[in-house]
Amino acid sequence: MKNIFKEEILNILLFLLIIIVPLQTRYFLSIYKIDNIFFEYGTIAIYETDIYIIFLIVYLFFYNLKNKLFKFNNKTKTFSILLILFNLFLNLSLLRSINKNSSIYFNIRFFVFSCLAFLLSFIKIDKKYIKDGFICSSLIESIIAIYQFASQKIVANKFLGLANHFPYDPGTSVIEKSDGRFLRAYGLLPHPNILGVFLVIGFIFLCIKILQGNIKNKYSSYLILGIIFIGIIVTFSRLSLLLLLIFFIIYIFRHYFLKREKLEVEKFLSIFCVLLSIFLIFKDLIFTRIIDSRLNNISNYERKDQYVESVNIIKNKNNFLFGIGERNYTFYIHNANNVKGVYDLKPIHNIYFLSLNELGIFGFITFIILLLSPLLINNDSDIKLVYFILLVSGFFDHFLMTENFGIFILMLFIGIMFSKQYKLE
Repeated sequence: MKNIFKEEILNILLFLLIIIVPLQTRYFLSIYKIDNIFFEYGTIAIYETDIYIIFLIVYLFFYNLKNKLFKFNNKTKTFSILLILFNLFLNLSLLRSINKNSSIYFNIRFFVFSCLAFLLSFIKIDKKYIKDGFICSSLIESIIAIYQFASQKIVANKFLGLANHFPYDPGTSVIEKSDGRFLRAYGLLPHPNILGVFLVIGFIFLCIKILQGNIKNKYSSYLILGIIFIGIIVTFSRLSLLLLLIFFIIYIFRHYFLKREKLEVEKFLSIFCVLLSIFLIFKDLIFTRIIDSRLNNISNYERKDQYVESVNIIKNKNNFLFGIGERNYTFYIHNANNVKGVYDLKPIHNIYFLSLNELGIFGFITFIILLLSPLLINNDSDIKLVYFILLVSGFFDHFLMTENFGIFILMLFIGIMFSKQYKLE
């Protein structure tokens, strides 16, 4: 029998993982409802991608065992301790949970992703496969998103994990103008904002490859970049546009002010022309999304209200010390204010406040150390930049701590950045 525990096979498996992870196909073990309406944050399900992830965890274990990679140094020891402590605080939060089933479900899911990140930290990963995986996956999602926006409908498909979304359905993300409501693209993900952040990852990796000249065909690369940018646009995610702006500012500052590299004017102008031409096509809808509108005002008011609720939770001494239980923020708010309908029950759009609310100060400190520690490691600068952008997104959305897809992306990047034999440029 041939040796299947080779670096080439491992890199292909990781590439495929990134391609399929947007799939939201799942089998419901328990459906939670409030006022007879489906409630996501109390629902328990097994995702189709879980099967592949479990397979990959088993493969990684034997890969490390076969290649004798289970060797601890200070970096892997620190990472192991942080993972153990954070998982410990997650389980301790059960003592404060209103809905213990929801907490247990999240804890098991986070433990599985922790195992994946832990096993990744010992191996040698070719970063090219990771970056190309995000670029290819972003291209696929962008094509789906463009079709959804063009057709102005998303038809339910159990094999792809899609629910029905139409512009005039309650709870559907839309842009509202005087001449009607326009559906924002979801791709295969639960929300346009999540899709937008995911597409930003692929966009950044491809943009850096173009700027650094690491492409085989510049015309196809610019075409793919344009398609991904259109995908970002049709999500109409303000957060995604902000993240792109932050990326360009950091990239220019790092390469042309700190490193004193020569400015690639031609490449920058080419990228700028591609982005500007696409932006101008959608400018009316984009400005509607950015400037004041009825839906924007409602969204801004809800977010301000969430911060007031979050601070009130923290003011309680017991909540501040021990939290209210993982994945229990919405249940706590519902109990405190049962006037709120199911569509108004959302976690605070800030993973840092959310972790403080649900885990208490000790769990929060461990969480922050776990998130920041990869930035202190000498590893691939492009992946470090994308990871930093992800952390910035955590100030404006909660999906990195509440959605299966978000937790996976977060732990995947942490595991890669802690990788023991990471290839540097």
